[in-house]
Amino acid sequence: MGANGYNSASRPCEPSNLIGPLTENGLPSWPLRPESRSRSMSYRLKAALPNKLTTDERDHADPDWSPDGTSLVFGGEPLPVGKATSGISVLDLRTNNTSTVSGSEGLFSPHWSPDGRYVAAISSDGQKLLGFDFTTREWADWATIFVGYVNWSRDGRYIYFDSSAGSEPFNRLRISNRKLQRIANLKDLGRQAVGVFGTWTGLAPDDSPLALRDIGSQEIYALDLEAP
Repeated sequence: MGANGYNSASRPCEPSNLIGPLTENGLPSWPLRPESRSRSMSYRLKAALPNKLTTDERDHADPDWSPDGTSLVFGGEPLPVGKATSGISVLDLRTNNTSTVSGSEGLFSPHWSPDGRYVAAISSDGQKLLGFDFTTREWADWATIFVGYVNWSRDGRYIYFDSSAGSEPFNRLRISNRKLQRIANLKDLGRQAVGVFGTWTGLAPDDSPLALRDIGSQEIYALDLEAP
């Protein structure tokens, strides 16, 4: 289960089955669906018991840790497309207080930069990448292009993402000058695996692009039906 996935029940599970964003204190977190609502939850690896982190009635999705592991940033569900209206929130785990990032209405899929200065997010229609600067407390438009599966480089100098526009490029954006660069053409992979949120992409530990390739077979059969 990844950051965009859901668990159908808030029950204890084995630590070996836990997959999610981790901090230095060993707390993975992802949204669950108790009572048909998305909630930000965490599991302690030793106890493997779920701990509800938020109590409001909004849908939560795509949580990401702050670099120091003291806070979580999360958004709302992006479905249906263009209807992500809940904005971006930050949960301080030391005080359990949740605050909404100013000007984030309609944005989703937040990702904290490695140095903690920025949070990147996607517009509700998926056509724009924006960044919030915690030093100036302002949002800026970083790129106007279809954006999917945002990933920061390890050094925080670049943001990588895929795009279904044109020839399905895998791009990276330099934060310092907002220069967009095509890294790879995903069409060269052949048929990609498609899920609820499209074709997944990510980064390896050395910032190499990752993608899911569908290597299954698809065949067409003709059947003759003999009815009584």
